Amino acid sequence: MRFSLKTMLTAISVAAVFCCIFFTLPALVAIVLLGLIWMLAPPALIAGIVYGRAYGRAFSIGCVATGGVLPILWLYSTMMFAGVFTDLSSLVIDKDTAIYIKLCFGATFVLMGMSGLTGMIVRWLSLRMAAQQPVPAPALTHAPADYAVLHRRVTTLPANRSSAEHHGPEPTSAED
Repeated sequence: MRFSLKTMLTAISVAAVFCCIFFTLPALVAIVLLGLIWMLAPPALIAGIVYGRAYGRAFSIGCVATGGVLPILWLYSTMMFAGVFTDLSSLVIDKDTAIYIKLCFGATFVLMGMSGLTGMIVRWLSLRMAAQQPVPAPALTHAPADYAVLHRRVTTLPANRSSAEHHGPEPTSAED
Protein backbone atom coordinates (compact mmCIF):
# COMPACT_ATOMS: atom_id res chain seq x y z
CA MET A 1 0.00 0.00 0.00
CA ARG A 2 1.42 3.38 -0.97
CA PHE A 3 0.87 6.69 0.74
CA SER A 4 1.71 10.11 -0.52
CA LEU A 5 3.78 12.45 1.58
CA LYS A 6 0.74 14.70 1.99
CA THR A 7 -1.36 11.82 3.39
CA MET A 8 1.33 10.75 5.83
CA LEU A 9 1.90 14.33 7.04
CA THR A 10 -1.84 14.80 7.56
CA ALA A 11 -2.21 11.54 9.49
CA ILE A 12 0.79 12.30 11.71
CA SER A 13 -0.46 15.85 12.37
CA VAL A 14 -3.93 14.64 13.36
CA ALA A 15 -2.41 11.98 15.63
CA ALA A 16 -0.12 14.59 17.22
CA VAL A 17 -3.03 16.96 17.91
CA PHE A 18 -5.09 14.20 19.49
CA CYS A 19 -2.12 13.06 21.62
CA CYS A 20 -1.65 16.65 22.74
CA ILE A 21 -5.31 16.95 23.68
CA PHE A 22 -5.51 13.59 25.43
CA PHE A 23 -2.18 13.52 27.27
CA THR A 24 -0.61 16.97 27.79
CA LEU A 25 -3.31 19.60 28.21
CA PRO A 26 -5.02 20.25 31.53
CA ALA A 27 -8.23 18.27 31.99
CA LEU A 28 -10.70 21.14 31.68
CA VAL A 29 -9.03 22.56 28.55
CA ALA A 30 -8.88 19.10 26.96
CA ILE A 31 -12.56 18.43 27.63
CA VAL A 32 -13.54 21.81 26.21
CA LEU A 33 -11.42 21.19 23.09
CA LEU A 34 -12.87 17.70 22.60
CA GLY A 35 -16.39 19.16 22.93
CA LEU A 36 -15.50 21.86 20.40
CA ILE A 37 -14.17 19.27 17.97
CA TRP A 38 -17.33 17.27 18.49
CA MET A 39 -19.49 20.34 17.76
CA LEU A 40 -17.54 21.14 14.59
CA ALA A 41 -17.71 17.57 13.26
CA PRO A 42 -21.21 17.79 11.65
CA PRO A 43 -20.42 20.75 9.37
CA ALA A 44 -17.20 19.06 8.27
CA LEU A 45 -19.03 15.80 7.59
CA ILE A 46 -21.83 17.53 5.66
CA ALA A 47 -19.22 19.35 3.58
CA GLY A 48 -17.55 15.99 2.96
CA ILE A 49 -20.83 14.59 1.69
CA VAL A 50 -21.53 17.57 -0.56
CA TYR A 51 -18.05 18.28 -1.91
CA GLY A 52 -16.27 14.97 -1.39
CA ARG A 53 -15.74 12.39 -4.10
CA ALA A 54 -15.42 8.63 -4.08
CA TYR A 55 -14.17 7.22 -0.77
CA GLY A 56 -14.16 10.58 1.04
CA ARG A 57 -17.89 10.91 0.45
CA ALA A 58 -18.50 7.31 1.56
CA PHE A 59 -16.52 7.95 4.76
CA SER A 60 -18.53 11.11 5.51
CA ILE A 61 -21.84 9.36 4.92
CA GLY A 62 -20.79 6.53 7.23
CA CYS A 63 -19.77 8.96 9.97
CA VAL A 64 -23.01 10.93 9.72
CA ALA A 65 -25.02 7.70 9.90
CA THR A 66 -23.49 6.97 13.31
CA GLY A 67 -24.68 10.19 14.81
CA GLY A 68 -22.42 12.86 13.48
CA VAL A 69 -25.47 15.05 13.00
CA LEU A 70 -26.47 14.80 16.65
CA PRO A 71 -23.49 16.22 18.55
CA ILE A 72 -25.51 17.49 21.50
CA LEU A 73 -27.05 14.07 22.06
CA TRP A 74 -23.70 12.32 21.69
CA LEU A 75 -22.01 14.83 23.98
CA TYR A 76 -24.70 14.17 26.57
CA SER A 77 -24.38 10.39 26.15
CA THR A 78 -20.61 10.63 26.47
CA MET A 79 -20.92 12.51 29.73
CA MET A 80 -23.63 10.11 30.92
CA PHE A 81 -21.45 7.10 30.08
CA ALA A 82 -18.54 8.70 31.92
CA GLY A 83 -20.92 9.34 34.84
CA VAL A 84 -21.46 5.61 35.20
CA PHE A 85 -17.83 5.22 36.24
CA THR A 86 -17.40 8.44 38.22
CA ASP A 87 -19.39 11.00 40.15
CA LEU A 88 -20.24 13.91 37.86
CA SER A 89 -22.68 15.55 40.28
CA SER A 90 -20.14 18.21 41.24
CA LEU A 91 -18.38 20.60 38.91
CA VAL A 92 -14.99 19.55 40.22
CA ILE A 93 -13.22 17.31 37.73
CA ASP A 94 -10.46 15.25 39.27
CA LYS A 95 -7.89 13.21 37.36
CA ASP A 96 -9.91 10.00 37.28
CA THR A 97 -13.05 11.73 36.07
CA ALA A 98 -11.11 13.57 33.36
CA ILE A 99 -9.56 10.30 32.16
CA TYR A 100 -12.98 8.66 31.91
CA ILE A 101 -14.44 11.63 30.05
CA LYS A 102 -11.49 11.66 27.62
CA LEU A 103 -11.79 7.90 27.10
CA CYS A 104 -15.51 8.24 26.37
CA PHE A 105 -14.81 11.02 23.87
CA GLY A 106 -12.16 8.82 22.28
CA ALA A 107 -14.57 5.88 22.13
CA THR A 108 -17.22 7.96 20.35
CA PHE A 109 -14.63 9.28 17.88
CA VAL A 110 -13.45 5.71 17.22
CA LEU A 111 -17.05 4.59 16.74
CA MET A 112 -17.65 7.33 14.18
CA GLY A 113 -14.38 6.51 12.40
CA MET A 114 -15.23 2.81 12.27
CA SER A 115 -18.63 3.53 10.75
CA GLY A 116 -16.96 5.81 8.19
CA LEU A 117 -14.53 2.99 7.33
CA THR A 118 -17.52 0.66 7.03
CA GLY A 119 -19.03 3.04 4.48
CA MET A 120 -15.77 2.97 2.52
CA ILE A 121 -15.64 -0.85 2.63
CA VAL A 122 -19.24 -1.12 1.42
CA ARG A 123 -18.43 1.23 -1.48
CA TRP A 124 -15.36 -0.83 -2.37
CA LEU A 125 -17.34 -4.08 -2.26
CA SER A 126 -20.20 -2.67 -4.33
CA LEU A 127 -17.78 -1.41 -6.99
CA ARG A 128 -16.03 -4.77 -7.02
CA MET A 129 -19.32 -6.66 -7.40
CA ALA A 130 -20.48 -4.32 -10.17
CA ALA A 131 -17.24 -4.95 -12.05
CA GLN A 132 -17.71 -8.72 -11.81
CA GLN A 133 -21.23 -8.76 -13.24
CA PRO A 134 -21.34 -9.52 -16.96
CA VAL A 135 -22.48 -6.66 -19.14
CA PRO A 136 -25.34 -7.72 -21.40
CA ALA A 137 -24.74 -7.29 -25.11
CA PRO A 138 -26.80 -4.46 -26.58
CA ALA A 139 -29.74 -5.58 -28.66
CA LEU A 140 -29.30 -5.03 -32.37
CA THR A 141 -31.92 -2.63 -33.58
CA HIS A 142 -32.20 -1.45 -37.11
CA ALA A 143 -33.55 1.88 -38.19
CA PRO A 144 -36.73 1.80 -40.22
CA ALA A 145 -36.29 1.80 -43.98
CA ASP A 146 -37.42 5.43 -44.27
CA TYR A 147 -34.84 6.72 -41.79
CA ALA A 148 -31.10 6.69 -41.45
CA VAL A 149 -28.69 7.46 -38.63
CA LEU A 150 -26.22 10.18 -39.60
CA HIS A 151 -23.79 11.58 -37.07
CA ARG A 152 -25.63 9.86 -34.21
CA ARG A 153 -28.95 11.47 -35.16
CA VAL A 154 -31.99 9.97 -36.80
CA THR A 155 -32.78 11.73 -40.05
CA THR A 156 -35.64 11.46 -42.52
CA LEU A 157 -33.28 10.87 -45.43
CA PRO A 158 -33.60 7.47 -47.04
CA ALA A 159 -30.75 5.15 -46.17
CA ASN A 160 -29.47 4.94 -49.78
CA ARG A 161 -28.97 8.72 -50.12
CA SER A 162 -26.09 10.62 -48.57
CA SER A 163 -26.34 14.10 -47.14
CA ALA A 164 -24.11 15.39 -49.97
CA GLU A 165 -26.63 14.33 -52.65
CA HIS A 166 -29.59 16.02 -51.07
CA HIS A 167 -29.42 19.78 -50.48
CA GLY A 168 -32.99 20.98 -50.74
CA PRO A 169 -36.26 20.00 -49.16
CA GLU A 170 -37.92 16.75 -50.16
CA PRO A 171 -40.26 17.13 -53.13
CA THR A 172 -43.87 16.69 -52.13
CA SER A 173 -46.50 14.89 -54.18
CA ALA A 174 -48.14 18.23 -55.10
CA GLU A 175 -44.96 19.46 -56.82
CA ASP A 176 -44.52 16.27 -58.88
